[in-house]
Amino acid sequence: MTSNDPHRHHYVPQFYLSQFACHDDENKVTTLAAYNGRDIVAERKSISRIGYEEKLHDYEFKGEKRSIEGTINDQIETPFTQGSTWRKVASGRAAELDESDIEPLYGLIHHLQRRNLEALRFIEMEQERIRRHGFSADDSEEERAMHMALAAHPNAVRDFFHEGILQEAPYLNDAAELGMLVYRTGLRLRTSTNPVIAIGLPGEEAGRKRANGDAARAWWLPLTPHCGVVMTLGASFTGYSNAEIPDDSAQGLNRHYLVQLLEALSVRYILAEDRHIESDLEWAGYRIELRTNQGFRYRKLPG
Repeated sequence: MTSNDPHRHHYVPQFYLSQFACHDDENKVTTLAAYNGRDIVAERKSISRIGYEEKLHDYEFKGEKRSIEGTINDQIETPFTQGSTWRKVASGRAAELDESDIEPLYGLIHHLQRRNLEALRFIEMEQERIRRHGFSADDSEEERAMHMALAAHPNAVRDFFHEGILQEAPYLNDAAELGMLVYRTGLRLRTSTNPVIAIGLPGEEAGRKRANGDAARAWWLPLTPHCGVVMTLGASFTGYSNAEIPDDSAQGLNRHYLVQLLEALSVRYILAEDRHIESDLEWAGYRIELRTNQGFRYRKLPG
């Protein structure tokens, strides 16, 4: 590393955040942030100033300071953004997404989950739980061995986090179990600085098991303000669908991010510029407190 190396390491890629830029300023997004457990502030932020942590991807090897930041960009994100899947998304051709885009988009979901600050905080939280209370009956032998190894070295948790970010291949083994539903909508979609949302499967699908015994799963990821993808793994639906959805369905998906902001401590911002912001905040128990030229502040109602 040199003195010119960047230290502001984004845990959600700027190429992704840029898709949700303000209509009149490609360098900014409209954000909602929670403060003091009672206020939510809406204002514009520069894309370069959100979704990052100083030196998140730095590490030390034999006394030498190094970083995986360049490796992430060169080996994973740049090839993806130059591929045909992201070119369709970024150029507004979401209606052209098809079966050939299933694995690249699942790879994007896998990557966004692994590189997010939430993943690191979860590992740290689990390590602290075990340090304080020991293993529980629900911890598998594999989990016990992993956490014992992480506890044996002071830098092991950060190293484990970095290894997960650079892991590209595992999703390819699941290709036959993947399903992809592309949703297009006229309502502007929200996202966040932890953009992948795990969503429930309907009816009998909720209890469905994969061949390896793991539960079937589904994730939602907005790709642009008017297009997103539901990826399923191990559900009865496999293959591909691409369709428009009504506004009320899109609003339901949008509300997931408001819940995420209020419940997940490491989700600093949601990106929201749709017409239902105020009504959804009222739904969540907030009322307008202050309105200025710069944005809004909402306050949690008592009770």
